[in-house]
Amino acid sequence: MPDLGVIFDCDGTLIDSMAAWRELEASLARQAGAELTKADTDALTTMTIPECGAYLHEKFGLGTSGVDVEGMIDAFMLDFYANRAVARPGVMPFVEGLAAAGVPMAVASSTPKALLEAGLAHAGIAPYLRAIVSVDDVGKSKREPAVYNRAREALGTARAQTWGFEDALYAIRTLNAAGYRTFGIYDCDMSGTWVDLQAEADRAARSFTDVSAAEFLEWNADRASACHAQGEPHVRVVYKPVAPRASAGEGAQGCRGAGASSGVSDPALRNPYLRAENEDDDGYDPYSDRREEPPLFEENPWD
Repeated sequence: MPDLGVIFDCDGTLIDSMAAWRELEASLARQAGAELTKADTDALTTMTIPECGAYLHEKFGLGTSGVDVEGMIDAFMLDFYANRAVARPGVMPFVEGLAAAGVPMAVASSTPKALLEAGLAHAGIAPYLRAIVSVDDVGKSKREPAVYNRAREALGTARAQTWGFEDALYAIRTLNAAGYRTFGIYDCDMSGTWVDLQAEADRAARSFTDVSAAEFLEWNADRASACHAQGEPHVRVVYKPVAPRASAGEGAQGCRGAGASSGVSDPALRNPYLRAENEDDDGYDPYSDRREEPPLFEENPWD
């Protein structure tokens, strides 16, 4: 399993496309004879394209249906991605540096797959990616971690060793809640203010020109060492004592009493703690935050 993996958002993170999306919104609003409020644009930022189509049709009467509006969006943006999409400043040196270090990379985006593939190819980023995953592939928006989980499967990395690079504050929060490492890349206040990104993400930069691949890798290595020594803030590995096992010539002895001096050769018995049975392969125990409840019955006093 690789020690480190990176999942990038596309729009506003790798590709400078957010202006095109704002241009699209303005064009659709003009066609509908409407004016989008900040609440509208904030809502649209978190939506999938089918959700955007339904929203614009139902609220402003644009098109004959939500599906019709989806077609308008796809036609406008496909032209942009296929012919005008370029990487944000500093992206290519950063991606190339990670590739040279053997770090597997993927993209997880709210944009449809066809647009992603066209834009990432035109920008020159696609050859460095193991996977390009759209929310359409998993049927869930970035308000849930499914799209990141699918991308991580392609990387073969554990959550605790996988970084999500995002410009959207709500997506950073999704990643944090799911146990990923997070790197905020500032694009505009509509996606997330610089102050908020700094507060929510494990690390943040205003641009890829402000952080090199070598600096990121060194910082990640330092953080991994610190987390190993001091305890990981997001992912807690929970250990539980193993049940005592008796061997020939021994009584029923607990694990703490079965040390090297006892003559036990089984390494498991020399180790007083083992991984919790309900701990998954990422080292995350989903039951670690549960309170200890008093037993619902009393032990038999006659035993």
